[in-house]
Amino acid sequence: MEPVLLASYGYAWASGAAFLIGLFAAFMSTGRSENELWRRFSLLSFVNTAFCLVSVWQNQTTVENIYVANRWNLGLGMLLGPAFLDFVLCFANYRNNNVTSLGWAAAFVWLAILALQPEWLLTRELSFVEMPLHYYKYTSVYFLFQATLFGMITFALITLYVQGRNMPERTGLMRRVLPGCVLWATCGFWDTTISELLRIPLPISWAGGVTVNVAFLAFVTRRSQDAFRIQEKHKSVMRDVGHAREIQLGLITHEFPQMGNIRIIGKYLPMEELGGDFYNVRKLDMNRSSIFISDVTGHGIASAFITAMMKISLESLPAETLDHPGKVLTHLNEALLDKIMDRFITGVYGIVDRSNLTFKFCSAGHHPPLLHYRAAQDDVVELETRGRLLGAFEDLEIREEFVQLSPGDRVLLVTDGTYEAFNQEGKMFGMERLKDIFHKQILSSLDPLFYEVLRFSRGSRQADDMAGILICVEPSASNRPGISDPAQSAGI
Repeated sequence: MEPVLLASYGYAWASGAAFLIGLFAAFMSTGRSENELWRRFSLLSFVNTAFCLVSVWQNQTTVENIYVANRWNLGLGMLLGPAFLDFVLCFANYRNNNVTSLGWAAAFVWLAILALQPEWLLTRELSFVEMPLHYYKYTSVYFLFQATLFGMITFALITLYVQGRNMPERTGLMRRVLPGCVLWATCGFWDTTISELLRIPLPISWAGGVTVNVAFLAFVTRRSQDAFRIQEKHKSVMRDVGHAREIQLGLITHEFPQMGNIRIIGKYLPMEELGGDFYNVRKLDMNRSSIFISDVTGHGIASAFITAMMKISLESLPAETLDHPGKVLTHLNEALLDKIMDRFITGVYGIVDRSNLTFKFCSAGHHPPLLHYRAAQDDVVELETRGRLLGAFEDLEIREEFVQLSPGDRVLLVTDGTYEAFNQEGKMFGMERLKDIFHKQILSSLDPLFYEVLRFSRGSRQADDMAGILICVEPSASNRPGISDPAQSAGI
């Protein structure tokens, strides 16, 4: 078979294969797995299709049209460089937009030269006509053209080799991909340089193009299958996390005990699906209710599991122990000691008594303040706290505190996610803002407080869980004028 005819058949077959692979890649890019990689693979395959079709035309056209066909062949051959580079960098997880942009820019510069000043590359002087790919002599500038094209291909191959060594789990597939790329580059160099120097009319770049396309198709398909399995596994994990969230939220008190003129309110807003803040309110008798609020360091499954441990420990306490805040925290500390690894917990346990309007409590390392609004003095004071962290020390060194309440008073117990919220400028919400809101607003719920914190940090990611308990003593007189609840309109 004549070399020209063999080349035509080869390029025609290669164009069909590249086109089908490009269609398949374009179809795969509409899925949710590896979209970006499939899109680049589709582009590479379609450019390769166009190059092969032009090569068929070049091999079968008349001598009069060879000059134009040769320009098209050079132009599409140059486009293969940045298309291959763009795909390989994405394939090898080497994201560098500057490199790919430079590659495309250089390719379009050469396309402009071929369109406007082709004589810079191709002379009008015929070379040996029997060569299917090299009919006209090239100028000295052609060396720069080749350096640009093969420079991009060489950079892509080196990147593929270096990044491939960093993916040991894909070594077997990489061994098949890299040789295919080297074969394709070698075939291209043969057609553009060596065959002309040796005057051997046997174009073989079509074979290298099909080989590399098939090799990449196998790898990208395998990679997409792996990504799909990871996505499915992630979905399964997220479903389990969703169930865990429902369970955790079920551990927190939702129905608060009725205590006549004393109202107890709680609110919890986790930053992630699972959080480390927790509170529990339980009615002890007709006049007394216990209140517990805690904050586990960190977020996620481990912190949520610790909150479940505290819930179980609280439920296991006998009734006589629940009357003594110090004993409750000591029991929790013993249950958690040496079982929570590098985490630590802060907590407050207290008892509110409506018969004598008192609130007695103990704190275990709970740094966030306990705020007491005193209606008679119209001011806010921080309740003194003392005690070591839960689960970290054998001796908590806690001390029972006692607060006398009056009609109109309020007591606020919060975790640090409230006042340690940051805005986009890096400023912290802070204690003074917390006190100011607590002082100025007549809080019938915690919604206004949470609303102000979220409004302050709008545009920033919530940095920590927020939880709070509010104790309100109904005033004997008319309510003190205050600011309306802006949170109701916000739907918090």
